[in-house]
Amino acid sequence: MISDPEAVAAEKVKEGVAVLLRGKNGEGTVREQIVFFLDGKVVVAPGDEPDNDLFTELRAHFD
Repeated sequence: MISDPEAVAAEKVKEGVAVLLRGKNGEGTVREQIVFFLDGKVVVAPGDEPDNDLFTELRAHFD
């Protein structure tokens, strides 16, 4: 979970949008999360936790 998220980038996907968010966690560390909006709903929101292969793979699309 991140607080005060800022949209850093967005990518159009087949049925919606993927948004890269950046904010801080409870300890004040900068964290990132990717939120997918498909058909007007949040479908998945992987964060940058250690060993999160899904986040790592998806994050590469924003570089």
